[in-house]
Amino acid sequence: DAMGHCSTLAYDGAYNTGGRATTFHRMPGEPSLLLAGIEGSPRYNKGPHQYTEPEVEFRLLRMAPGLILNRVRKGRYLDIFVTHAPPRGIHDLEDIAHKGFQSFLPFLKYFRPTLMLHGHTHRYDPTQPTRTQHNDTLIINVYGHTRFDIRFSSEIRRWQLVTKPLAVGNP
Repeated sequence: DAMGHCSTLAYDGAYNTGGRATTFHRMPGEPSLLLAGIEGSPRYNKGPHQYTEPEVEFRLLRMAPGLILNRVRKGRYLDIFVTHAPPRGIHDLEDIAHKGFQSFLPFLKYFRPTLMLHGHTHRYDPTQPTRTQHNDTLIINVYGHTRFDIRFSSEIRRWQLVTKPLAVGNP
């Protein structure tokens, strides 16, 4: 809308997880895809969808029981973690509005998603990185649009990136 808020009604196939872990089944007989995500950027002017670090930590903790249940049922916690802001120190900037969240780093280390997708920090300079490997997680800044293919590896029981993401509409 004009205020910059997204409605799931505006995007065909979009689904608001409300900060919960969600399982998507692609095709019958294929492994499910385990997704989780949270909204928001660092609080800088008390606007909507802005959070302090403790507020983000609390939102991540609320997801933990569902992710642990995934591990019991599916053998893995999470495949793709989707956020608005990046993790601190990876693709973020120094100004208060574009700093990443520190609490994402231990979350990624513990729950080990294959991919973390984030936006918020615009990359107009093609020399700036948009993909960073952090432990077991490939972090991708998907600002604008990014296409990629994934496949499930039964050998390692994880989804893997098949092709290098192609930026669409980005310089």
